[in-house]
Amino acid sequence: MNMESNKNSVAEILDIISMHLHRYPQMQEQDFVKLLYQNEFGCGHLVKNECTSLEFLKQEYNTIVPQSAYSPLIEDIGNGLVRVYLHAIPNTISIEQLNNIFVASAQLHGSLDNFIAKLNLLKNTIHRFNVSFSHVALTQFLRNYADANYPIISHSALYRNIYKPAYRVVLKHLLPKSQ
Repeated sequence: MNMESNKNSVAEILDIISMHLHRYPQMQEQDFVKLLYQNEFGCGHLVKNECTSLEFLKQEYNTIVPQSAYSPLIEDIGNGLVRVYLHAIPNTISIEQLNNIFVASAQLHGSLDNFIAKLNLLKNTIHRFNVSFSHVALTQFLRNYADANYPIISHSALYRNIYKPAYRVVLKHLLPKSQ
């Protein structure tokens, strides 16, 4: 599989990894995998139906911890996708609008071959980055992840505790132009 033929270039993936590691220096192996999974597959796995999606969004919105100025409103994850942080909703769009965009974005379907290529790129370039885990740990994590047939995963407990992520992954071009 040639990643250059994919919408994501090697350079774009490396830039996304670097940007996220700079913003979230305590990222663990699974946080990188989650980022690359979202980059390839978007959010379709979360949308069962529009009404249920809206209810989950409202519930999560009502429990979010206020974010610091450090936290972005919209964060690029590559492949035309962004994370829209829920704390940004009152200033940008309504919960209903975000849910509609989220549901419409769920139509994105990635490729397992492209995803595996991105994971291999991560494994082969992680030494370039100042991460809190070893190349051996990443290799073992990726081996176990492949053995489990590349399931959807959550952020690590460390990432959740430190950064308190609360967002929806959407196609950037579907957001109102002021974003």
